[in-house]
Amino acid sequence: EVKVEYNVDYTVYIMNDWIHHVETKDNKTDVFTFHIDQNTSTKTREGSLEILKDGAPKSETMTIKIVQAGANFGFKGETNFNITYEKQQLQVELAHDMDFSINQSNVPSWISIQTQKKDNKTSIFRIDVAENNNDSVREADIIAFSGSQISDTIHISQNYKPGLGFESENDTLSITSEAQNLELYVKHNVDFY
Repeated sequence: EVKVEYNVDYTVYIMNDWIHHVETKDNKTDVFTFHIDQNTSTKTREGSLEILKDGAPKSETMTIKIVQAGANFGFKGETNFNITYEKQQLQVELAHDMDFSINQSNVPSWISIQTQKKDNKTSIFRIDVAENNNDSVREADIIAFSGSQISDTIHISQNYKPGLGFESENDTLSITSEAQNLELYVKHNVDFY
């Protein structure tokens, strides 16, 4: 609310489309009520409105500056995880003061996510990561977003299970006494000698 005392006619100019005048008038004192739209960006924004006496030069304008804080949205703490091949559970908190969702279509089947509300401004993500029995590192991004402009990402990189073995299940080879070449096929995803 902005209280204006006056003895002349005047006009109110709103300089930003996210500020709205709710009109009320009295005799010699006006109390203006302005509705400020929710800031859906994480950046602080500034706006202004001007009150100008009708017929007066621009130099007699009364300007009111409005500074609105940005939205609170983002993961707290570590967001880039480099983990071992073993089954694991990660826990991450998301600070927010608006509704959000998770892009489930990008979450691979080896990850499951449970979300619970800690309080009105914080949610907890419990992320279960299955054991990686593949021969390569696997990666995933978990994206929390609110609207089309605000998002934050957790990145998970999971190492593979180290392995070294012969292609044959039998580790004893019986050969004749004659000289011969012997081929061994080694399956591995680690360096060896």
